[in-house]
Amino acid sequence: MGNTVDWLHRFGVSVVVGDIVRSPTNSVYFLYGDPNEKTELEFDATSAGMLYSICENEQIQRFADTVNSSEMSGKTVCLFGNIRGNKIIADYNANGILPVVLWQNPSSPNSFELRNESSDTIYGFNIDPGKNSTFVVQVFKDPENITYLVVCSVDWKGM
Repeated sequence: MGNTVDWLHRFGVSVVVGDIVRSPTNSVYFLYGDPNEKTELEFDATSAGMLYSICENEQIQRFADTVNSSEMSGKTVCLFGNIRGNKIIADYNANGILPVVLWQNPSSPNSFELRNESSDTIYGFNIDPGKNSTFVVQVFKDPENITYLVVCSVDWKGM
């Protein structure tokens, strides 16, 4: 097994974030989860806001359920939320588009695994209800060469 950078398929979170910060106006989509979904907590919005606030230029901000894939062509896409509240994260997670898929153990809801494209567990972790939040951060390019930054939250109130 390779090192952490290899198995996460990361071509550089810091490089992608730097590119986002310096991107031309309206060339990055910040896509948030459904604000009415109870699992979309303020932590998701805070993580997005922290990155957006340091952008040199104004970017596009929308809720994930209000955008279609053709709009994202040629853009960088930042996804924030979790698999219950952000429909794009949910779809990409369910269909194995994400390089690392987040899996919640149905018999132990505080137990999670990160799985690779072969469904092998590459990392397991537990959360302590009421005491912590965890974020799974990954970057990847899809077959259409769109760069994605995904910040998926795993909170004590649910995934």
